Amino acid sequence: MGRLYSVFTKVMFSTMILLIPSSCLLAQENGAQYSKNAIFVEGLGSGIFYSINYDHRFTPNISGRVGFTSWSLSGFFFDTKLSATAFPIIVNYLLGDGASHLELGIGIVPMNLSINGGEAFFGSDINGHATVVLGTADVGYRLQPNEGGIFVRFSFTPLFTFQKFQPWGGVSLGASF
Repeated sequence: MGRLYSVFTKVMFSTMILLIPSSCLLAQENGAQYSKNAIFVEGLGSGIFYSINYDHRFTPNISGRVGFTSWSLSGFFFDTKLSATAFPIIVNYLLGDGASHLELGIGIVPMNLSINGGEAFFGSDINGHATVVLGTADVGYRLQPNEGGIFVRFSFTPLFTFQKFQPWGGVSLGASF
């Protein structure tokens, strides 16, 4: 009886190994097709001034996005420079079928800030570095055709901490594939 059980489990295990990959392929052929990846530039938005982003759809309704931005501003009234490097990381839920979607997302923006100053008011120096993590959200319209091609977004993208909320928005343009 023990030998028969051993042979039976080996046959069942081998059959499962052979059938699982083929059933996954059939599921992909029969399921809805959609472009899973997008690369885009966002003006304003979660990167504050701009960001370069990659978005991957894990399912037709859930996507994850990671971006990069790096920018500097020079002081207008005194000799200072503010530099920032940030990485927006957002998870989105997409509502709608076809190319048009309502996009609802939540995420974080880890940011490295640097303030390098010279003489500010009355001869005082301003210098320092800080790492902050901002919260962000995403409520907007996404155009991403199922067969790939142009990728467009218009979004309300507020930035927030536990103490402050800053309304913000962005426009994105790129390609999906």
